[in-house]
Amino acid sequence: MNGMPIIEGMDTLDIVGLKDSIDDFNRKYTEYVRCSKVNTDGSDGSDGCSIEDIDKEYVLKSYSKVKDNINTLKSNQVSGDILLDPSFEGNYSEMLDKYVELQKMRNEMKINTNEVNDDNRIGKDIESELERTMYINMMLTILGTTLLYYMFFKFNR
Repeated sequence: MNGMPIIEGMDTLDIVGLKDSIDDFNRKYTEYVRCSKVNTDGSDGSDGCSIEDIDKEYVLKSYSKVKDNINTLKSNQVSGDILLDPSFEGNYSEMLDKYVELQKMRNEMKINTNEVNDDNRIGKDIESELERTMYINMMLTILGTTLLYYMFFKFNR
C-alpha cells in the first residue's frame, strides 16, 4: 500500500501519480536552482551537477507533467452516490443540538455580564437607595425641628 487513503467515489483518480509528478518536479527544480546559482564565494555552484540539472527544458517538462496530472484530476467527475457514515449523522445532529444550547447560554451570559458590568448596576441601585433614605431623613429632621420650634414659641405667647 502506498499510504494514500482511498476516498469513496474518487478511487478512479490518479492521486498517487500526481504526488509522484510533484515530487519529481520539486527534486528537479531544486537541483536546477542549486546548480545554476552563483555562490557568494565566486564558485558557480555546479559541484556534482549533470547537464540535465542545468537544463531549463528538462525542468519545464516535469512541470508540464504536473499540470497535465492536475488538469486530468479536474476533468474527472466523481461518479456515484457518496454515502455518509451513520455515526456522522448522529454526531452532526448532536453538534447542532449542542450549538443551539450554547447559543442560549451565551445570550444568558451576555445578559448577566451586562447587568454586572453596566457601571456596577447593583451597586448603583444600592447607593441611590441609600441617598434617598438620607435625604428623606434630613427632610423629616428639618420638618420635625421646625414644628417643635413653632409649637414652643407660638404656643408659649
